[in-house]
Amino acid sequence: MNFVKSLLALLVINAILQYFLPWYVMVPVGVAIGYFGGLSRWGAFGAGFLSMFLLWVGYALYLDNANNHILSTKVAQILAALTGGTGIGLLLLTGVVGGLVSGLATLSGKLLNVITAKK
Repeated sequence: MNFVKSLLALLVINAILQYFLPWYVMVPVGVAIGYFGGLSRWGAFGAGFLSMFLLWVGYALYLDNANNHILSTKVAQILAALTGGTGIGLLLLTGVVGGLVSGLATLSGKLLNVITAKK
């Protein structure tokens, strides 16, 4: 599976599963795609990170537009040291957190593949 196929698989599967299950369902999905995806280590991390970054930023932006950016602006002011005090900073922080979790899960699946392939 190449990078784009892995990215799209992670994006679609996680979008469907996170609608019904908790947010951390991305971890077993990432491990499975990383294990069977056939990507390089950086490719596995990149596909995992980018897919979840896009999914979480997109969904957060959708929810943010629904309330005219009121909630994100207030939370961003509370977390001003991390977000710069802007709502878009909070959206990007949300994407980075989700991206890191998914990227590390996908990388873990790839490394598990490397370990088991040597035996």
